[in-house]
Amino acid sequence: ELRGWEWRHLGAQADMSVRAIARFDDGAKGARAVQCVAVSPDGRLLAVSDDAPNMREQAQSIVRLFERESGAVLGEFGPHAAAVLSLAFDPAGARLATSGSDRVLRVFDVATRELRASWPSKWSSTALAFSPDGSTLATAGLDRIGRILDAASGALLHTLHDNNGQQLCVAFSPDGARVAFGTLEGAVYVWRTSDGVLERVLGERGASTNWVAFSPDGRRLAAAGNSETPLALAREQWANTLREFDIATGDIVGVWHDHEDRLTWCGYAQSGRMLISTSADATVRTHDLWRHQDSLLIGHTGAVNAAVVVRDELLVTGGADGSVREWALAYGEALVIRE
Repeated sequence: ELRGWEWRHLGAQADMSVRAIARFDDGAKGARAVQCVAVSPDGRLLAVSDDAPNMREQAQSIVRLFERESGAVLGEFGPHAAAVLSLAFDPAGARLATSGSDRVLRVFDVATRELRASWPSKWSSTALAFSPDGSTLATAGLDRIGRILDAASGALLHTLHDNNGQQLCVAFSPDGARVAFGTLEGAVYVWRTSDGVLERVLGERGASTNWVAFSPDGRRLAAAGNSETPLALAREQWANTLREFDIATGDIVGVWHDHEDRLTWCGYAQSGRMLISTSADATVRTHDLWRHQDSLLIGHTGAVNAAVVVRDELLVTGGADGSVREWALAYGEALVIRE
């Protein structure tokens, strides 16, 4: 089994992605790490943010809009006074929401790139998500409180107080009936969106949960873990681990330990047949849940920080190497096409 730096070296030599869509570059300063990626529901547009690594020299984080097929730059959203930690298109692809370290939730018009609305907060919002019908926004925060807002007015609809930990990620179920928050302490909290009642706590405290994703049928939930917390030292079995839960019972139905570093993202493809994870070890892993076959995708030369599934068959990833790459998913196997 190769170690993290060896995967990065191999990724530079054997690129398994279909193509590199875009690259964040500061000229003489070189590549800037990609922090977030989002793709419009029709697959046509790609929004990307950098992580503004040196805030003394670069106070503003860049959010750039690309045409996904051609890689052409269409414009930028902003300004953002600090790192943008989350991006999300609404289900119609007409709005883009951003949140981050400057403690402001913003909603932009995608066609014009103009700011539609902005709502300040006392705490940094680490993640956000539109509901499937686009009527509400859920935000995760370091103040241990989840919030559901009216996406048009910003009015607070529900305040979810019982999350026992700082929140790192959030996701709606496909029918919008539930919203899940992953926490620094590791547990995942699942709430009813209709009345803000806590339905279930999945998992135990341990390695932090960096990303959560519902399966397309809403019956399962995947959680991507991290080892960089004190609690993880006591529960090493959950460090750098991808877990899958049965939401109805709370049981763990799948566990994968194949990454060498923290997991950064997870999601489903192929109508729920495939489960995917990305990692700071510079790799992408796919798991065919029907045939129980796993595949490794290499191409990034640094941490894979963000990803999104496009039309259930493609994967777009953004990395610390400054590149945004696209991968073809074929039932657990990479289509090896070089640039």
